[in-house]
Amino acid sequence: MPRRLKSSKEVARDVAIQAIYRLYSLAVEAVRRGKLDYARYLIREADEIRRLTRLRKPVVLRRGVCKNCGAPLVLGVTARVRLVRDGRVTRRVVTCLICGYRHRYIVRVRRPEDHEEPLEAEGDSTAGSSRRDYRQERA
Repeated sequence: MPRRLKSSKEVARDVAIQAIYRLYSLAVEAVRRGKLDYARYLIREADEIRRLTRLRKPVVLRRGVCKNCGAPLVLGVTARVRLVRDGRVTRRVVTCLICGYRHRYIVRVRRPEDHEEPLEAEGDSTAGSSRRDYRQERA
């Protein structure tokens, strides 16, 4: 069966996505070399390509770029990452070392079933039975 040819719109979209990812990787390399202004310029160009082709923001532009100053977030160079637990919620806090802006992303929300008791060890008669076992015995 012959393969379906892509429309010119799909080809343009693919080329735009490849260009955005390439510009982002060049921006990260520029930051590592110490050229922050050039890196910001590359990020602006990538965002302009995205806008012209009417694409959604890819993950690298959403999570990998500071929303405040537009610098690429490179761990140890322009970003610091912490995990913060707040009750049931664990957040990843990325701090931009250029402007100090904090990006907070929810990593995990704990559910009550995550806090179940550990399973009993085999042959351990001293461990109490769980509630489910007790209810089944009563019935």
